[in-house]
Amino acid sequence: MLPALLRLALAALAPRLAAAVSAPISSDAVTFITNSAWDAAFLTANATGQAPVAGFNLSTPYPGAAGQSERWTWSIRVKNDVPNGNGRFVTGTWIQLDAPDGLLQPAVGGNGSSAVDPSWYVCDTLYFVDGLASDAAGGVDPGCDGVLPAACRADLLRSMATGFGGAGRGFRCPEVDLAPSCEEAFGKGWYAVTSSEFCPGDSSEETGVDGGLAIDRDREPEPSSSGTFDFARIGLSEDEHEAGNLTAYDKSIRQVYIAGLVWGYSNVSSPGDGSTPEASLSCLRVNRFTEGSRELSAGVSVLSGGGSLGLAMLAAGVVSVWLC
Repeated sequence: MLPALLRLALAALAPRLAAAVSAPISSDAVTFITNSAWDAAFLTANATGQAPVAGFNLSTPYPGAAGQSERWTWSIRVKNDVPNGNGRFVTGTWIQLDAPDGLLQPAVGGNGSSAVDPSWYVCDTLYFVDGLASDAAGGVDPGCDGVLPAACRADLLRSMATGFGGAGRGFRCPEVDLAPSCEEAFGKGWYAVTSSEFCPGDSSEETGVDGGLAIDRDREPEPSSSGTFDFARIGLSEDEHEAGNLTAYDKSIRQVYIAGLVWGYSNVSSPGDGSTPEASLSCLRVNRFTEGSRELSAGVSVLSGGGSLGLAMLAAGVVSVWLC
């Protein structure tokens, strides 16, 4: 079973949901897939994509050197026919964040050493937008140009950065507040999940129930040693299918995800000048296909008729193994 499971009962929630949680979460379908089965399935992903993102050298104290930028990389993979443990299959999407070379994974539970300086507190936000899909063969712009209006992109970055809580607030990560400039692009069907892992520079940890969502923290997630951080594992039980069915796959290879990062500070640093941390925004979609896998040109477009992942995605999930 995946660690620290969180069920999102979307059917009982409002169409627009902005949840701030501090535990990893997983979807109802992914919940029943073991880590080993998931990893084995994705050894031969059908489609992949990458997007560079400017970040910081987290091995140095916050806020890092002026003008310093490290190349982090988002990766997204789609795999059809992931065994769901009940004789049926789901289409899985796996989103990860690759750290720059030389930056090791942080220790979890106090075991071992960490290359991440304890003055950092990094938050992530993943937006699911109904109908945000693309048939473009080359993928989408990683900076979201052509996906979101310029004003919307600027407002999202501003709200993430200025919404960072800092000292004195129980949960530091920003609450999701959609600006009017984004309403047309996002439409009426969207929700976002914001999360962060407990940081070594803080003295307390958010647990319990937040935003009406029950959090189960029976054990901490275990990061890999490769410098890759899990961001999201998505598999929808409503899309369970017999082997070879490509309906959910055709949706997944077109779906565009919006991922935000806030490069914030922990209680160790807590700048007294009220400084605002940096934020970054990325758009992700697969754009490369392995030999023998169905490509965009061969599939059935889901752009007409509103057939993206949508809010019918009962309990879509995010697994957040985080950076501090």
